[in-house]
Amino acid sequence: MAGSVVAPIDALTGTLPPAAGDALGSVNGVALDVLNRAYTVDLSTSLRHAGLAGPIGHLASPLQETAATEFGSMTAALTLAASGVRPRFGESARKVVSSTVTAKIGPRTRIALTAGGDAAGLRDELRGGATNSFLLTGSSADQLSSRNRRSAAIDYRLEGLSFLASAETGRILSTIDRGTSAFSSVSLGVERSRARGSARFVFTRLREADTLLGGSIRSIYSSPGSSTYFLDADVSRKLGRGWVIAADYRRGWTAFSSGRLTTSAFSADLTKFGLFGGDQIAFRVAQPLRVETGGLNLVLPTSWDYGSETSISGARKMSLRPSGREIAWEAAYLRSMGKGFAGVHLFLRRDPGHVTGSPLDVGAAVRARLTL
Repeated sequence: MAGSVVAPIDALTGTLPPAAGDALGSVNGVALDVLNRAYTVDLSTSLRHAGLAGPIGHLASPLQETAATEFGSMTAALTLAASGVRPRFGESARKVVSSTVTAKIGPRTRIALTAGGDAAGLRDELRGGATNSFLLTGSSADQLSSRNRRSAAIDYRLEGLSFLASAETGRILSTIDRGTSAFSSVSLGVERSRARGSARFVFTRLREADTLLGGSIRSIYSSPGSSTYFLDADVSRKLGRGWVIAADYRRGWTAFSSGRLTTSAFSADLTKFGLFGGDQIAFRVAQPLRVETGGLNLVLPTSWDYGSETSISGARKMSLRPSGREIAWEAAYLRSMGKGFAGVHLFLRRDPGHVTGSPLDVGAAVRARLTL
């Protein structure tokens, strides 16, 4: 790069966040060749798209087994799965996927702790939520892929109102060097429940040490890391005769050293309980988290003055708003089986990964759960 010892190809590298989809414009700067002649170079050529992640990758995980026990007002659960590694003598062939403890510490207060689980799941656990009918197109509030999660949540109920608080830490896998980057989040929420429905609002602050909404962008003109505020709203309404309608919406505001983003996600559900007795059929349409506005704002060398042999800097912007918009549809049928259930799921995704023109992604899955 003109006026710099850093090679142009290294000035802007990494992988865009999944929410940016196919957004990849040009960021032109000026560089010098070996003869000190200035030329224009596109710095965005070293950036990569996040790729088309399949919606059912987690189904390839080993068969899991959950064991739970109660101690008075406290419940402890442990989920195990095959480790995939041949055990040594005396070692177990299974590994712990997650462990969760919930407890009632008063007539109005419940708390939950988990290792391996997320805060959104803990909040639903404290709400006493039923089994999630949908497998492939998860709700808009939990779309950050991570590992080594640790979460805690508390729920306080007072005359039809529930006050929620949760905290979570974990690590995101870097797409650049295959390392991990820390993240943390804190959430506060309130829920109003009545006989025929409920409404909930949750405010979350997410901090990523080195990533941007799960993407790994490195630039010599900015520092890594980002801070995001999310506002989630979800409502549900019983329509009678076993029919329930529900919807949730997420709006996000992200700030990082070289720009700002606004994002959104949503889902809408329709569920019928007791279609043939002891079963349910459900339909969902959803959009995963997507960048709506914003991008990279960089100040970099844009021209070269041969007289003074110095570079002239200017502002350059690259939008991270994708041209595609993924919309996913899912139909699910679940039936109770003793202490468990079995289900069949069909799904279809248009513009998967927010990549316009991508072929339709169509598939099916079968799942079953039995509590011993």
